[in-house]
Amino acid sequence: MLSRNKVHSITQIISKNSLEPMKKLNKRKIRWIVQEFEKRETGLYTIARTKNITPQHVCKVYRKLRNKEPEFIPCGRKPNPITEEERTLVKQAYEKFHAGATTIEQIFDEKGKHINHNKIHRIMLEEGLARKEPKKSR
Repeated sequence: MLSRNKVHSITQIISKNSLEPMKKLNKRKIRWIVQEFEKRETGLYTIARTKNITPQHVCKVYRKLRNKEPEFIPCGRKPNPITEEERTLVKQAYEKFHAGATTIEQIFDEKGKHINHNKIHRIMLEEGLARKEPKKSR
């Protein structure tokens, strides 16, 4: 039985373009979207179709960035700063035990104070208590 709209399947309703995933926008694309939206020469749906995003997203980008330059936050974790307390603890532990970063980490864990072994190794490199081994690095 045919529906009211005379459509046989859902694939005829939804076009293949709308099934594609949305793409990330870089600074250049965002700037272009804002400029085109302000010119008012091309329509909202045309802008959305050219950048392969939804019209709602075009409006959201324009409202958010019409008065300022887009800022992008660098991805990844922010490195934890090394405190002076950690630096002195690592120095004292190295002078007492003359051990590597993983052993010092285990010693700190037994005492109830946890410092990551990567951070301990970074401190030891800065203080000259350890050296880089190029054969161990990739």
